[in-house]
Amino acid sequence: MSVVMSCVSGGATEALHADLVDSYVRRDAAWVLANVAAGSLAQAQSLAEQPGLVEALCDQGPTEVRQECTWAILNLLKHGPDMFVRMGVHRVVCILTNALQADTEPALQRSAMEHLELLTQKLQTPEAGGLVGKLQGLCHSSDGAILQKARFLLQNFFPWQGMPDDDMSNNLSRSG
Repeated sequence: MSVVMSCVSGGATEALHADLVDSYVRRDAAWVLANVAAGSLAQAQSLAEQPGLVEALCDQGPTEVRQECTWAILNLLKHGPDMFVRMGVHRVVCILTNALQADTEPALQRSAMEHLELLTQKLQTPEAGGLVGKLQGLCHSSDGAILQKARFLLQNFFPWQGMPDDDMSNNLSRSG
């Protein structure tokens, strides 16, 4: 048995889950959980099955806490479409949409958009509460990769919503 699985089965995740309630250590606990979630499928499943853990990770908080919690959720989602369903598609869409906020680090935004693409392709669920607006806002990003992914998602999955004004094409020509 690996060291991580020993910790998981030995109750470490319960202790870290409890720390998610205390705002002083919440960011660090979420960081640890994000790293466990990035591990093996068995580790991810153990976290996903932890009562109340996904809900605790979904709670909003200060930016740095929200970002670490989102990384934990994204790392769980890397283990396949079953994780989307296990955590609840609506909840996952809300988390991914929140990750598109302007104050979020670009790497997290890119990862969230990749998961949104997977969600819309594989699960065929158009639950988009606020997603289209966030994507339209990201079409003005100074980060070329974010701008292009937002445009791709809008064009391919929400074509009826239309693209934001023509400033987007100017941003594309500057970024590429």
